[in-house]
Parts: sequence; C-alpha cells; structure tokens
Amino acid sequence: MDYQTSDTSDAVACSQSAQDGTWIKYALGPVAVSGRDVSSAQSAISSTTGQWEVNLNFDSKGTSAFSSTTAKLVSQTSPQNQFAIVLDGQVQSSPMVQQAITGGQAVINGGTPPFTSQQATDLANVLNYGALPLTFKQSDITTVSRSSAATSSRPVWSPGPSASPWSSCTR
Repeated sequence: MDYQTSDTSDAVACSQSAQDGTWIKYALGPVAVSGRDVSSAQSAISSTTGQWEVNLNFDSKGTSAFSSTTAKLVSQTSPQNQFAIVLDGQVQSSPMVQQAITGGQAVINGGTPPFTSQQATDLANVLNYGALPLTFKQSDITTVSRSSAATSSRPVWSPGPSASPWSSCTR
C-alpha cells in the first residue's frame, strides 16, 4: 500500500529522491493536518537567505493541529522529527521540524541543496491543490447526436445539481 486509505490509520509510502534517484520508504502515522486546513501556500525568495522557500498559512483548525504536531516533532531526532506532505499517495516533501510552529504560518525551505524555483513552485501548488480533495464519479454518459437531440422530448442538459454531470463531485 502506498497511500492512506483512512485519515486515522497508519500507512507506508515511498518517494524517489530528487538528488540521487534513490527510493525512500516512509512509515506514516495518521493524518495530523489535512490539506483542507491550509489556507494558502506560495513560493518566494527568502529575504534572509536569498533561497527559494514555500510560505504556508493555516486556518484555525490547521493552526491548532500543526502547532500540536510540530511541538511533538521538534524534540525528536532525525528522521522522527520530519512530517510527510502526501498527495495522491506520493510523498511530495518531508520537511524537518526545527521549532514548534504555533502562529498559523510556516516556512519550508529546501535544506541542502536548497529548492530551485520550480521545486518551490511545485510544492506550493501541491499544498494549494491538496486543499481540494475532489473525487469525480461517473454516474451517466449519454451520447447525443444533432438529430437525436432535435427529436428528443427531454432536455439534453439543464442547469442545476441534479442535471449536471459534476453533481456527484465530492469534497
């Protein structure tokens, strides 16, 4: 299994190192902070280091959960002081916690080597899009030609949640 089927269960995930291509296996605990709890994420150049980083903002639920999580992780030794950012079953990043983060804002830097512009942008996108865990379920497909649409006694498409092909989209 390479993804968590439940937010409350443990899982194992893998990721390939960008530096040398080796595979890393992660033993993941239950989900501590959901992507829905991230208000925003953006890549930027640090004003202190001049390196690319990702700036995160959490909503109130995320602030509380991230504060609790980082307070527990900061006292651990490596690699137990890391958390995994997972999207679609793939570990996207596994930052090391250097201090408890209690204010609802966090910064992820690339460590050694530092992030490239593309890596920081990609991680910010993962964090932003990870806040939208959508599932699309196909409920009905109808192929309509011009001639059958012209002779049909029922509408081909009408606005409203019951007629929309995306009505079974869930968050």
